[in-house]
Amino acid sequence: IESVRAVADPDVERVVLERLCDEGAMEMRDVLGRIGRAFSPWIVAKLGELARRIAAHRVDHDESPFNPLLDTLLQIDPDAAMAVLRETLGGPDAPILERETRLTALRKAQIAFPEKLAPDLRALWKSEAGRDILPDVLRAIVTAGGPDAAAVVVSWCQAQVSAEIP
Repeated sequence: IESVRAVADPDVERVVLERLCDEGAMEMRDVLGRIGRAFSPWIVAKLGELARRIAAHRVDHDESPFNPLLDTLLQIDPDAAMAVLRETLGGPDAPILERETRLTALRKAQIAFPEKLAPDLRALWKSEAGRDILPDVLRAIVTAGGPDAAAVVVSWCQAQVSAEIP
């Protein structure tokens, strides 16, 4: 609990986030992992804040600690991570989030929770947030499997053929 309170200090928070983006990332993830789920609310809040800052072009996705924070959350609290992935891919702000942020969340969903997030992936397939990442969404749906995965693939192929025919 003391560690969680310490990270509320802006200077400590800044150091933690910086370390997650430099050569000390693995060590910092291990430290946060040892502290455990007590850090989950802080990480979830930081991920939401970062996603909004990236969407507002105040920080570049690749230069942000979004990926290592999400990896850390997956390590210490898979349920909280799944909720963040759902929000990033299908929440009300999903359509305005940067493509790279949504792709990161999609890849994590595909690796960590394909079956559990299958309904979310199918919803993403039909949503505005999924339009510019459809091939990646399709790949995630196929990974997740399910009785309608083949139908989704066929519908995508038909749409591609229809788009090519004048």
